Amino acid sequence: MRKFDSTKPLFICDLANNHFGDIEHAKRIIDELGIVAEETNEQISIKFQFRNLVNYIHKDFKNRRDIKYIDRFLSTELRKEDFHELANYIKGRNMVTMATPFDEDGVGWCRDLGIEVIKIASASSNDYPLIDCVAEAGKPVVASTAGLRIEEIDNLVFRLYGKVPNLTIMHCVAIYPCDEKDLNLHQINLLRRRYPRIGIGFSTHERADSLLPVAMATALGAVALERHVGV
Repeated sequence: MRKFDSTKPLFICDLANNHFGDIEHAKRIIDELGIVAEETNEQISIKFQFRNLVNYIHKDFKNRRDIKYIDRFLSTELRKEDFHELANYIKGRNMVTMATPFDEDGVGWCRDLGIEVIKIASASSNDYPLIDCVAEAGKPVVASTAGLRIEEIDNLVFRLYGKVPNLTIMHCVAIYPCDEKDLNLHQINLLRRRYPRIGIGFSTHERADSLLPVAMATALGAVALERHVGV
């Protein structure tokens, strides 16, 4: 079983809701990525997203399946037991487990399931109660920064640096998909200069057939790359 190694580049494969609520389809995605991990010997993590939908969706909107985001979350929901099975499956394919908790319950799931690395989403990067809860979990942390002002990134780093075993900050543009002209890759240079003691990565939302931005981000010094995955 491969353990997370902070000295090596990290490829973050975000499973998100692309399992469609089907654990066997999730395993198919894991198997495909497992082949890549075996052939390349790169450090690949597969990332879950944890939401306690009982609390996450407002009670007045529980039945609003006409709202696409609510329908997507409810129609693709997996149980904690399912994620436990999938986490063990990932470890069996020699890859790293990772998860994005969107609430404090999700941080508890990270602990309970032995998730190795916790990801903080851009949307949660100024949710200070959640960030403090993540810090208390004592696991390596990767945090995205789309939409944050530089002083908000400073606050994020201040709350995590020295309190977690390893910290990586991800440059990210919250446009899905993102045109190459809007990627603003020079932000990687800015973040590397401003935070020289932590890793800087690139959470990428460009088109699936666009390969140059990843090469450019790597040339700029990105040590972690994140992309949504599916088959």
